[in-house]
Amino acid sequence: MSRPVRHPSALNPVIVGMRSGSDELPALERALELATQRHTHLVVVHVIPATSGFAIAVPTAAGAVALTREELADRCHLDCQLALAGADLDWSFEIRAGDAATALADAAHRHRAACVVVGRHDHKTSIGRFRCTAIRLAETSDRPVLVVPLRDTRAAAFDQPHHDS
Repeated sequence: MSRPVRHPSALNPVIVGMRSGSDELPALERALELATQRHTHLVVVHVIPATSGFAIAVPTAAGAVALTREELADRCHLDCQLALAGADLDWSFEIRAGDAATALADAAHRHRAACVVVGRHDHKTSIGRFRCTAIRLAETSDRPVLVVPLRDTRAAAFDQPHHDS
């Protein structure tokens, strides 16, 4: 009995950089699609800043709640579990500390990733673009980088049929 032969590059996982929150889901969905097409493993990488005393305000229905690094990582892991619950795919979750672009490039190199998938965020200033994880990752990674745009409500509204009264 012979086994189906996969191309050797199919053994290389797809890496996706994730923060907690629904704005990251398009990147996760695209990474899932790529990993499924390639019949390979998906590695979700959550990077926490290496600074001490880090906390961030996360919006909730009752307002904003300050979360620590560990709580953000737990929330991101839970978001991934929910998003990937029905996926017929092996996946893992890694937490790394430090600069996001550096940590993702390192994870991609160590896993010999097929590619790295990250979300694109709008930056209102040139300083924001200079610090952009996606741009810095594309400049430093030895693996291909796919930058996935956020869901845009303006684009969704553009696709809806227009009705004149």
